[in-house]
Amino acid sequence: MTFRTGCDAIWCRAFSLSLEGEALDWFNTLANNSIVNFKSLGEIFKKQFAACSMEEVMVVDLMNLKQGKEESLKSFMDRYQKIVRKVKGLSLELALQYVMPALRLGSFKDSICRNPPHTMEELRQRAADEARVENMKQNYRREQQEAKAEKNDNKKAEGSGSRPTGPKLREGPRGPRFPQYTPLNAPRTRILQEALSTQILPAPAKRPTPPGVDLSKRCLYHQNSGHDIEDCVTLKDKIEELIRMGRLQQYVKREDVRRHEELPRNEHPYSRFESPPRERRKEDRGHREYDRPPRDEGRRTTQRDRSRSWGGEQRGPLRGMINTISGGFAGGRPTSSARKRSIRALRSIHVVDVPWRTMPPITFSDEDFHAPDPDQDNPMVIDIEVARYRVSRVLVDQGSSVNILYWKTFLQMDILEDLVVPYDEQIVGFAGERVDTRGYIDLQTRLGTGRESEEMKVRFLLVEAHTSYNILLGRPCLNAFGAIVSTPHLTMKYPTRRGTICTVRSNQKMTRECYAAGLRIYPKEERRKISRSEVALADLDPRTNTEDRLEPVGETQPIMIGHNADQTTSIARGLPAEIEKELQSMLWKNRDLFAWTATDMPGIHPFVMTHKLSLYKDARPMSQKKRKMGDEKRRAIGDEVRKLKEANFIKEVTYTTWLANVVMVKKANGKWRMCTDYTDLNKACPKDSYPLPSIDALVDGASGHKMLSFLDAYSGYNQIPVYVPDREKTAFMTDKANYCYEVMSFGLKNVGATYQRLMDRVFAEQIGRCMDVYIDDMVVRSPDEGSHLCNLEEVFGQVRKYGMRLNPTKCTFGVAGGKFLGFMLTSRGIEANPDKCEAILKMPNPSALKDIQRLVGRLTALSRFIPKLAERARPIMKKMKKEVVSKWDLECEQAFAKVKEILMNPPVMNRPSKGAELQDTETRYRQVEKVAMALLHAARRLRPYFQSHQVVVRTNHPVSKVLRKPDLAGRMVGWAVELSEFGLRYEPRGSIKGQHLADFATELPIADDDQWNLYVDGASGKNMSGAGIVLEGPNGFLLEHSLLFKFKTSNNQAEYEALVAGLELAKDMGARRVVCRTDSQLVVGQMNGEFQVKEDHLSRYFHKASALIAEFEKIDIQHIPREQNSRADLLSKLSSGKDKGQLTTVIRQVLLQPSVECHSITTNATDWRGEIRELMKKQDDGKDLRPAETKKIARFLLIGDDMYRRGFSTPLLKCLSNEEA
Repeated sequence: MTFRTGCDAIWCRAFSLSLEGEALDWFNTLANNSIVNFKSLGEIFKKQFAACSMEEVMVVDLMNLKQGKEESLKSFMDRYQKIVRKVKGLSLELALQYVMPALRLGSFKDSICRNPPHTMEELRQRAADEARVENMKQNYRREQQEAKAEKNDNKKAEGSGSRPTGPKLREGPRGPRFPQYTPLNAPRTRILQEALSTQILPAPAKRPTPPGVDLSKRCLYHQNSGHDIEDCVTLKDKIEELIRMGRLQQYVKREDVRRHEELPRNEHPYSRFESPPRERRKEDRGHREYDRPPRDEGRRTTQRDRSRSWGGEQRGPLRGMINTISGGFAGGRPTSSARKRSIRALRSIHVVDVPWRTMPPITFSDEDFHAPDPDQDNPMVIDIEVARYRVSRVLVDQGSSVNILYWKTFLQMDILEDLVVPYDEQIVGFAGERVDTRGYIDLQTRLGTGRESEEMKVRFLLVEAHTSYNILLGRPCLNAFGAIVSTPHLTMKYPTRRGTICTVRSNQKMTRECYAAGLRIYPKEERRKISRSEVALADLDPRTNTEDRLEPVGETQPIMIGHNADQTTSIARGLPAEIEKELQSMLWKNRDLFAWTATDMPGIHPFVMTHKLSLYKDARPMSQKKRKMGDEKRRAIGDEVRKLKEANFIKEVTYTTWLANVVMVKKANGKWRMCTDYTDLNKACPKDSYPLPSIDALVDGASGHKMLSFLDAYSGYNQIPVYVPDREKTAFMTDKANYCYEVMSFGLKNVGATYQRLMDRVFAEQIGRCMDVYIDDMVVRSPDEGSHLCNLEEVFGQVRKYGMRLNPTKCTFGVAGGKFLGFMLTSRGIEANPDKCEAILKMPNPSALKDIQRLVGRLTALSRFIPKLAERARPIMKKMKKEVVSKWDLECEQAFAKVKEILMNPPVMNRPSKGAELQDTETRYRQVEKVAMALLHAARRLRPYFQSHQVVVRTNHPVSKVLRKPDLAGRMVGWAVELSEFGLRYEPRGSIKGQHLADFATELPIADDDQWNLYVDGASGKNMSGAGIVLEGPNGFLLEHSLLFKFKTSNNQAEYEALVAGLELAKDMGARRVVCRTDSQLVVGQMNGEFQVKEDHLSRYFHKASALIAEFEKIDIQHIPREQNSRADLLSKLSSGKDKGQLTTVIRQVLLQPSVECHSITTNATDWRGEIRELMKKQDDGKDLRPAETKKIARFLLIGDDMYRRGFSTPLLKCLSNEEA
């Protein structure tokens, strides 16, 4: 909003329009007459909100900079360089002086101390070298840890659970670990399958079969021979361990439940499961570890007595602990080795006397109840202060092991992102989902907003997620403050350093608003991680059809846009020197938008676009049978899978329900392309009817421009991630493993619609103005060179904003023309594709039906450039319509030669150009007057043609009626007189299509898919006879016909009557293709020529039905069982009824005599309209009429097949015959 005024009163009043929230509330509280002018208002505002101003980065911030304990050297150097650039007036000596104190102890700090750098470039180079060495060491340590962990897992899987007491090995089978086992209600084979599928029991390594064992017995658990799965001791022990941990409870036999309930209260139902002495000692030690009593003996005795008096209500062992959020800095740092050290420290901490933490007693009473609704189960949501910001909607979660500051909240605090310490570990939610973090930061935090509240430094993890809360406080923060939370009171209390108790209350209204808003948030999807991969994008392009791809016309030259010599793209040769220099500079500046390997593609964020399959609810998973492949194809599949894995496009999956085969396709260069057969999966997915752009409109819009740039993102399919729940449905099988796609794969249904939806969102402001996009083909167009550079810069900005990447080898910039969607675009207009023209010119004369169909298809592709193609190709069309193709005759040869003659020099099509603009008064004309004026201008410009030919004007506007009205006045009178000399003929406009394609479209042999279904049935009885007819048409049309015969008929005669009546009904409804079904096997056999017609009365019906069949384009008579013809059978017995939701019409008719005895009577009455039609036809053919004849037909006109008469002041009057009248 811009104000151009010098009045302070207006400035002061408009100032509030730029405020919101707390600032707007402050402005509304200003007293009347307290503002003198706008300058004083600005000073008051600055004083009020001085604390909210952005803090300037000072040298002190650089002095306090420290490298984190887990922070890599590369991340630290990035933060250091950002702060150095933001400190104003910082000298090089000071910048290099403060780097050594900020580094943690290590080899790089020693190197800086021994040999200080002299320039920032030297420091960056040495840091980069050290970072590479550090990364190599980390990778080596990680590989060693993974190898060691895998070795330990293999040892555990082999059953080495107990520690060996000596070098002597165990001989013979191992005995059971438990004296008694829980009875089961299912075989162990089924329990093993359940445990493996849910991954609660790891699969052991395959063991070799010992020598000298019974090979007839097979163990599915160890995958060897020698014993059955029911006799496997190891599996019995594993299942018993899982049951005692609370798992697999559905397989526990429940026969003794009532008997357990009848036991004494001091006897536990599971007391018969005695543990061995070692196990019992271990459990006792565990209780001493986790239930550590106080040092007060009296309190210990009381607690012991209380535990003993628990009686029959004693609970079994806990099944585990479920946290809301796990990970972070709780539990001994993020690494597995650090967590193990934390557990070992917990076991050894009881050996020494550790001083206990002391806290004053904190109590909650009835006075702490403050919620308006006492009957509540709301979470604890409070207000806190973080970094001198008051933050509301803070969730207190005692089940979270981390404190979370959401990224959207962090961005509102105006805190430098350089202060964020990188943190690469993930946090785990209660359902096992893993969420990425963006680092951590330590901020001063005050619980509550009152005077008694305390402030302390709290470490927050930064997480980017959609949530209704701003901050989540977990156990680390609560334990640091010593806070106690009471959810019934919705109150939290913690002791302060002054010895008082600070009380923080929750706002119940805000709590419920956050809870309701949180239910509407969808879960955050992970972005695809890209590892270092050298797989070229061209190797991952799944498309095989490249005929109509973007292709520039004219000479091009490569320019280098990368650090390597082979990293080039193409620009047009012969551009002006200044334009070429600016174009090269722009491409070099935006070189990061071009991808050379899969590493350079960050991928589209899932919040922007994901590909969802949206399967039908009743779709059943399909697993295809594995197909056999040759050695060459198997090696090619292995290479393709390796490339996809390196690019992180696929991942290995197990226990998938959808599984497809791979299909190898030979490329033009002889290499293999791996595709996936998603036939079954695509059938289970509905079609996405997202509208694709019109190719004709795109070509018309892109033509006629002076400069074009072609952009290609053919790996764009791989940049869009697949919706996480749908990824395993894209699984495919190989010889070694099964994999699924994490990115959108070529071959899936609706991938084109998904990509077009993305393009419409990314380039919403550019499409139609300076850019045209059809799925993954993009062209940037401009009328001149100067505006083209601006348009390219705008497009590059959108590409960078959404994280897209372009293929430099397929992009061409600044050309004058090129191929786009199969058409040749130049500054002159749209030209025919020379390759397609050459294909027709070199094509020999067709000799078979397929050759004719191929020729017609090629002509259709170039129909825009062949005038009157329908008329010229009519002889060829006649050959294609015949079922048996006759020889290529002279007429076809002449038509083919005329088409070739046109294609030798095809015309150039131009876009409609704007003509002279209307004057101000003409713009206010009515629409019909504008049409009449356009007709007048056309008659003046084309006067010779109007005078020598009969001109037909097709329009939907009533121009002819207006020009012939007797009460015309003004300019319309002059126009009517001027146009009257040409004898114009007006007709209504037909369907709005391209007029150059209208004739050709009418001649195309398009098959009519409108099939009609006819069901007939006849019934003959002693008292009455009848027939039933059901005719089903397209779009749910249903016609029911019931016939009642007043004459005696046999059953076969009734069936023929039904057939004849049904055919006549289908003929009257205009059906051309009919499938007739009847339950009379005699009628079907005689009509199909299988049975002979012997009876005379049936022969008459046969000939009449055959005559009716000859009037249809195609008719098929089939026999069906009576139960499938129930509706017609009911109608034949005069039953009635209709189904809801259908357009139904029931017709009842009574026949007094057989249909073969009825005779039609025709009259030869003359029609008075015939003479007028003949005269109008003569006039249309260009023949001269006498003045009397011209006067006679002057007021008549034909609209379709109907004749109308013009009135003087009335609408058109329809002319009727004597019979119609």
